[in-house]
This record gives sequence, C-alpha cells and structure tokens, in this order.
Amino acid sequence: MFVKKVKQPNGTHYLQLVESYKLNGVTKHRRIKALGKLEELEKENPNILEELKTKYREETEQQKERKEKKINIKDIEQYKQQNYGYFVLDAIYENLEISEYLNWHKENNTKIKYDLNNVMKLHVFSRILKPDSIYQVFKNKYNFYNEEMQLIKEKHMYRALDILNEIKDNLQFKIHKNILEKYGRDCSLVFYDVTNYYFEIHKNDEDIIDENGNVIVGLRKKGCSKKHMPQPLVAMALIIDKNNIPVAYQVFKGNTHDSKTLIPMIKELSEKYDVKKVIVVADKGINSENNLNFLVRETIEDDIALGGNGYIFSQTILGGTKELKETAIDQKGYVENDEKTYKKKSEIRTRNLYRKDEKGNNIKNTKIIVEEKVVYFWSADYAKRRTHKREEDRSKIEYFISNQDVLPKLDKGLKSYIKNIAVDENGKEIKGAKIRYIFDEDKFNKDAVYDGYYAIITSEINLTDDEIIEKYRGLSEIENSFRILQSDFDTRPIHVWTEDSIEGHFLICFIALTIMRILQNLTKHEVTVKNIKTKKNEKK
Repeated sequence: MFVKKVKQPNGTHYLQLVESYKLNGVTKHRRIKALGKLEELEKENPNILEELKTKYREETEQQKERKEKKINIKDIEQYKQQNYGYFVLDAIYENLEISEYLNWHKENNTKIKYDLNNVMKLHVFSRILKPDSIYQVFKNKYNFYNEEMQLIKEKHMYRALDILNEIKDNLQFKIHKNILEKYGRDCSLVFYDVTNYYFEIHKNDEDIIDENGNVIVGLRKKGCSKKHMPQPLVAMALIIDKNNIPVAYQVFKGNTHDSKTLIPMIKELSEKYDVKKVIVVADKGINSENNLNFLVRETIEDDIALGGNGYIFSQTILGGTKELKETAIDQKGYVENDEKTYKKKSEIRTRNLYRKDEKGNNIKNTKIIVEEKVVYFWSADYAKRRTHKREEDRSKIEYFISNQDVLPKLDKGLKSYIKNIAVDENGKEIKGAKIRYIFDEDKFNKDAVYDGYYAIITSEINLTDDEIIEKYRGLSEIENSFRILQSDFDTRPIHVWTEDSIEGHFLICFIALTIMRILQNLTKHEVTVKNIKTKKNEKK
C-alpha cells in the first residue's frame, strides 16, 4: 500500500491509499481508500503527506512480515502426509489476502469492536472441518491452535454475519483477483447452476414497505424445492470456472425461478469482473429464450444485454418443439458405438430469439437470428433410468386417480397426464356429471418413446459433437460443489433467520468451498473433505 497524490482537472489535489496488483502480467493500481483533499489536510497539519506516506509504508512492511511468518503455499507438499487440516487451510486463506481485507475493513469501521478476521476464520475452518450450529462452533474454538481465535466471544460470531453481508460483493471480487493473479483463472467457459436451501420455519418472510414506500420483498419464500421440502427457501446461484473453483455467487428469494437468476449473475461477471466473453454451461432449468437472447445479443439495449457471449445448455426432448421431437427419434444420421449402448447426431438450425415480457409475450424489436447447433444423443443407461422413473410416475398417477376425493399431492410434471372430464360413478363420460380426474394413459405411453433421448443446444457451432458433450459433462462438477456444500459443509437447513445473517452464512460457505477447491487442485485432487476432517488439528 502507498499514498498517491491525484490532481483533478480543476487543479485540486486529492490523496488516495492505493495498492498494486498484476493483471495479465501488467502492474496496475486500485484505490483502497480516499484520504481527502490535500489542501484541507495541510491546513491542519503541514506535514500530513509525509506522515501518511511513512504510516502506510510501515503498515505495508508489517503486512509483509506477517505473511512471511505464514506457511508458504509452495510448501504444501510437505503437509500432504502430515496434515490436511487447519494449518493448510489457513495458508490458502492468507494467500487469498482475506485477512488483509478484513483487518483493513475493521480499521475503517468504528462499529466493529472485535477481531473480525479471526471470527471469519473460525466460521470458515469450522464449516470445512466440523460444520455445526454457530453456538457449537463457538464452543469448539479451542480445537484450533490460535490464541486470538480462542478469545472470540459468542456474540461476535453472530454480529460478524451482518458485517459479512455488507462486504460480501467486494470480498468475492477481492478473492477472484487474488485467484486470477496467484493461481491463474480462465473464465472463458464457466459452469452455472442454482439450488435452494430450506429453513425450519413454516411461513414466508413478510414483504415490508419502507419509509419511502418501496416494497422490500422477504427473502425466505416457499417455492419449488430441489429436495421436495415444504418449508420456505432461499436460492443460491453459483458460477465456477474450468478448474472447478468458485467465481461468484448470489442469493435469491426462494420462489425465484432458476431461469430468472442468470442475467443478473452474468451482468455482474461481465461488468465488475471484466470478463469480455463467456460461454455459459447450464442445465435445462436455465434454458429460457430470454437467457439465450441475453447471452448472444451483440449490443446493449435497455441495459439488459451485454452481448457476445455463448451457451451450452441441455434441452429435454419432451419440452422441445414438434420438430425437435421428431428429429430426436428419427434414426437417420445417428452414429452408434460398437456396444450399441450409445448413439449421437447433430444438426445446425437457424432460430429466432426474442426477449419476453412477464406474460411470456415477445417484445417488439428484440428479435435476433442465431445459428444454433443441436446435439442429439441416446444412452441405454439413461433409457433404463427413465423406464424405471416412468414406472414410479405411473404408480403416483394411479394413486392420485384412486384417491382423488382427498386430492393427494401430484408432481407438477405429471399433471399433463391427467384429464378433467365429467363422468358418472362407472367412469362413463356424461355431460353435466361430476368432474373427475382421468389418467391419460395413451399420452403417457406415447411419451415413453422419448425415454433415453436427450439434447444439448449451443451457440458454439464450430465445436465438434464430442467437444460439446465433454464441456456439458463438466457441469457435474458444479453439482458436486453443491453436494459438498449441502452434505460435507452441512449448509442446510439454515439456522440463522435475518436476511443479513443468511447472506453472511452463504459468504462463509462460499469461501470454505473456494479454499477446498484450491487445495484439491494444488494436491491434484488427492485431498477430499473427508481427508481434511480426519486429519484436522494434528500438530506438526
């Protein structure tokens, strides 16, 4: 860090605290803090410039000394047999300069009267080593060989969550810059997914009208749960890079459809993270015309599109157009493997993409024409799984039909196989009779012909079929990241309840996952979360 004097066009000089960093091998400066107008500062203290330079020069030297005392990340090999726990995690944490940022934030925030950095460490390392309630994490603080951590008070564990919410965006960006500079990062291809987390409550958060008449929408809302939980939810959208390291995340209210989360996430990636072109790999839940239009549009219109990006999205056959369905089951053009367990083919098609309004209608003057590649494939394993699932679906539908007086819950996707008609007690259709539900078994059986078929759509028409399939399969790593969060890190159910605390909780989980992924890359994936847990707190 150093003090920089900046001259404005009107001749006024301002002082800024800045730091150096490298981007693509070029040294650049970023402002950390505005120190004020030089002329006004010198009225109170004529030597202020030299004193500030000396002060921050000494602080910079102290930071370097603290870093030198930490474990060098290049020495990580020596710990692979000795310890996968706290000390290695701390080395990565320090290398990402999280301590530096949190200590700086504390110094510039008079309301923080506790050691914010060590509170964060206790939260993050506990989330990896032994996830538990905040109270239990506090009780377990003596498991760490860190005297400062052992001085933390329980109330600080909760108060820190609100502060973490305030800095979550800047800290994510800080971590991203350090990963870019110290480990290398390629965001030309990113993987995107959304999952949700439930709370042990039964009512949605109420929407509040503030003093200015603005509606503040409650975060925890009942929606379509990935785990079929009836409680209110929040949704987490996550972007990871080609090395499976998290790039950014956002939290959305629980009733937000997955497809509505992509645009704000990619806008931030393009604007703040300075990613010029990105190919987004995502599942069918993100596959909407609005999202496709947004990604490939070349010009900015109505601040909605940043343009020039691409996509590789999955596409269900049953959810596609008539032409797509017919092409999928038409055996012409398929290339089969020797074992006859897999076959694939592709086509290039021209497609009109519109932006849609809230009612799903096309917005005028938003049409763009794109060339799109569709890769069709059939898998014997996938067909087998779908056949098994179809038999389960049949049982659910038949149970619904036989118990319709009590109207058991039926999955949304199965409602298309239910017909509402007027029938008598014997099931004979009679006009004016009581409306009953009938199983449309004919439609159910006709749709079975598509079992085993799937499609991937992409704007990247120059990629081969195998390259497209390989890139799409990389999406499994983000699903694995969510499994780590949910199972190994015990992210849900969430036990904090204020919006600030919820946001702080997710920042902790994001940082824990980032550290874990970096460690796995450094050790060539020899380290798992289980390894770390079994090796925790071993002295060197």
